[in-house]
Amino acid sequence: MALVHIGLFKTRWGLRVRAVGEHPTAADTVGIRVLWTRYRNVILGGLVAGIGGASLTIGSVGSFGKDISSGQGYIALAAMIFGRWTPLGATGAALLFGFSLACASVLGTIGAPIPSDFLLMLPTSRRSSPSPGSWAAAVRRRPTVSPT
Repeated sequence: MALVHIGLFKTRWGLRVRAVGEHPTAADTVGIRVLWTRYRNVILGGLVAGIGGASLTIGSVGSFGKDISSGQGYIALAAMIFGRWTPLGATGAALLFGFSLACASVLGTIGAPIPSDFLLMLPTSRRSSPSPGSWAAAVRRRPTVSPT
């Protein structure tokens, strides 16, 4: 993730990718091929998502079935927002959400004196309320997309 963060925020390639996403008209004005860059990045994102899906199917579960990811995409979206739209921040948020999910599982297994409904609610409540200030800052800083 550190390499992706450095690639997006410290290299010429990352500047072009962010420029095409945030203001395609300005990127086109300086000579960046907007459609080519967008298609290339969508294909790259699809490749990474395919590898993630294959690892989920083959490694974690062992077979494919309906609702195999059970809403993990929404958790990833929440992690991206909570991480303030940066790769390192999203990784930290994903680790925090994963920790809360593991805590709920472990506390349920060891027979903690907490009602099971609260244990099932723990990961979701952590995702929906990390801190009001971080959500406000993330919403203010969200990337803008203008139609081309």
